[in-house]
Amino acid sequence: MFDEHLLHEKLVNATESVLETMFFTAVLMRGAARDSEGPCVQIHVPFLGYPSGELHIAIEESAARVMTQDFLPEEGEGASMEDTMCEFANMTCGAFLSEIESSSGFKLLPPVVAPAADDAETLKGPMVEEGFTLESGSLVVGVRFAYE
Repeated sequence: MFDEHLLHEKLVNATESVLETMFFTAVLMRGAARDSEGPCVQIHVPFLGYPSGELHIAIEESAARVMTQDFLPEEGEGASMEDTMCEFANMTCGAFLSEIESSSGFKLLPPVVAPAADDAETLKGPMVEEGFTLESGSLVVGVRFAYE
């Protein structure tokens, strides 16, 4: 249905764009993210359309904390790290999906904080994933579609 190489390129571009423009965060290296040195925050954003699927992020808490402070500098101390990461995941998913041609458009569902349930039965499509090394930690962003 979609070229996986093209999907990967669009995912990388969307992620880097949101990191740089909204969170003032530079990517130091792409590819396999460095081994996690601490706990991670995991967010999943399901979306409906043709095709439906889910975007997921896993980010080290150290990086999530810095991104929260950079996103909301005056309120960074009181801002919820999980809420900010949900916003990051939403923006990244929206940026990615806006680049995909779909006859139906897409609807993002609310982000979920926690590992996704085992959706192996429903999300059988390709998994496109990329790791990013940021100054303050590592990030992995991936998308899985619900088609064969």
